[in-house]
Amino acid sequence: MEFRKVEADLLERNQRRIESILETGKVTKRHCDTRPSVGTVRTREYHDVEYCVVATGDGQYEFNGRMYRSLSMIAREITGTRWSGPLFFGLKAPAKPATSARKATRR
Repeated sequence: MEFRKVEADLLERNQRRIESILETGKVTKRHCDTRPSVGTVRTREYHDVEYCVVATGDGQYEFNGRMYRSLSMIAREITGTRWSGPLFFGLKAPAKPATSARKATRR
């Protein structure tokens, strides 16, 4: 199977998850993984310049011919300020602002 070349432990992780569900009868909430699949190209336009990042097989990211350990490091390189890399590249939705009802109760 082709996907085993990319994520060799995927089948194993899924099997453990299935066994856990069968044993407990409960589906546990998994941590949201924002890491893109290997080979995924993410683009982001920032100040009228388009930036491209490629996810590599070793869990890193290639950007402008250099390797980075995280998307956040790349977002910081692009913007000059600290950013959530997954948020900057659109892999994670921004936090929801407080609703007007919640704002009213805080006063």
